[in-house]
Amino acid sequence: MKKKIFSILFALMLVLSFSLVTAVPAAASPGDLHVPGEYPTIQAAVGAATAGDTIIVAAGIYDEQVVIDKSLTLQGAGYTTLIRPSSETKLTSFYTLGTQTGAYWNGKKLASIISIDNVGTDGVTVKDLRVDGRNVDDAPVGADYIAGISFGETAGTIENVTVVKMNTTSQEPRTYGVWLDAVATDVSVNVKGCYISLYNKNGINARGAKLTVSIHDNTVTGPGEAPEVPNGILLINGASGTISNNIITSHEYTGEYTACGIALFDVAGIIVEKNTISDCYTGVGLSGESGVSGTRDTIVRGNTISGAKTGVQLECRHTFNNTITGNNIQTNEYGIYLEGPESPDWEANPGFYEGYEVGAGNVAYLNNITGNTIYGVANFNPDEMFDAENNWWGDASGPEDTVGTNEVPPCTDNPTTEINADGTGDKVSDNVDYCPWLTELMPESTGAVTMVASYIPRIGISVDPTSVDFGSVVPGTASGTKNIHVTNTGNVTEDFSATVENESPANVYTQGLKIATKSVAEWSETDVAVGEIKADIALVLTVPSGTAPGTYTATLVFWAEMAE
Repeated sequence: MKKKIFSILFALMLVLSFSLVTAVPAAASPGDLHVPGEYPTIQAAVGAATAGDTIIVAAGIYDEQVVIDKSLTLQGAGYTTLIRPSSETKLTSFYTLGTQTGAYWNGKKLASIISIDNVGTDGVTVKDLRVDGRNVDDAPVGADYIAGISFGETAGTIENVTVVKMNTTSQEPRTYGVWLDAVATDVSVNVKGCYISLYNKNGINARGAKLTVSIHDNTVTGPGEAPEVPNGILLINGASGTISNNIITSHEYTGEYTACGIALFDVAGIIVEKNTISDCYTGVGLSGESGVSGTRDTIVRGNTISGAKTGVQLECRHTFNNTITGNNIQTNEYGIYLEGPESPDWEANPGFYEGYEVGAGNVAYLNNITGNTIYGVANFNPDEMFDAENNWWGDASGPEDTVGTNEVPPCTDNPTTEINADGTGDKVSDNVDYCPWLTELMPESTGAVTMVASYIPRIGISVDPTSVDFGSVVPGTASGTKNIHVTNTGNVTEDFSATVENESPANVYTQGLKIATKSVAEWSETDVAVGEIKADIALVLTVPSGTAPGTYTATLVFWAEMAE
């Protein structure tokens, strides 16, 4: 361990000395508090801070809970600033969730690694750091749930933050990456550029009618199949806002409830756009309390949803007037699924699903609905005709519909009698108005984009080669494979990880780059011995559909950390 510390310090001194040759560092501005330079712990700096201050936290591992009750900025040095409590006993302060009529979780106590409590509209910013819950394997006595970061009745921003390994408890208590809550004070919270992974319940949980959120450009990776019902992003009980440009994957559940990439429950007017959602039981779920509430007036547009049992699922009689448009809904079992008494689940357990039949006024148009193995659109509520006109079904002949009496085209005024026996596109159920349909794929950008990536190896690690040019890649397709070698050049066994930095324009590499088939945020190599070479690690870049032609660059930064 001493050798490792010495080598890191020595390397940092070289970097600093190089900087001093070219520029004189500016003095710390008033209102900056430094950890550990001036304060031994983050909490000590919070206690000493006044409203408007910035707490700057250097690289290192901080074994503590951080509780913030004043308006300030908490800023780390990036991935190397790690807040990792050594056990749940470090979480001694709980936030009590406020009460809203009809809301879930009123009065529950939340134990968070970073807990931001009742600051109000002045707000708090948390940025450029990592939160790790690997050692929190139970709820502290008196707490109901555990979260990486929570904002209670507080406005603000969470930016470029990593929250990982919040799932060391298998089921109870429930664990969350980020919890946002406002039932008493009108606040807005922006969550952007974050990586949230491994929790047993929800990645981002946003609750309350006083809360407005902008959740964008994040990667949210779930636990896979879990004993709880995991969701990537949940808006519930009147929360409002937008969910855009996120990558969400890996949420499964085999019980009667639905695990969603994005779940909307008893909310209205939400915009869900340009997200990439894969390998979830349901891509986007719109729901509410059985027979009591639902989700309405929501727009789901421009998303790519694949690998789900149900791509978009609508349920509950108060789920109405929602629009599904401009999406790629592909290679699921059901593309769009509308709950009702004729569904397989309902017929198997009618008592459970009573009140879950979908409401009126929902519509889907200008979507690419292709490769869905059971139905492209299935409407199991015979009391509501679903408007699915003007979609692409995978073939110019239109969707497959073998039940009816009036062959289309031409379209008729009575969709219940229409039949399209010659259609070879995705199949549709009864109670779907699909005529007319699009006779060609909804257009996307076809220009090639040039992709260039370079590497900056960190202390104790080297990468060969040090740059990769992916060449021209058509949006919606993958590049060829580029292999690299990563070596432990330190003095102890190390864990490797990676981040995307300096991306210009933003989000292409963050969304599309895979390292050994994993996203950049997911990739790691553990217990790499001194001098060991991890050879032929494959890099593949999939350019998101709709990306404008141009040249895109980024730096792929590899990190070395002493293995535990």
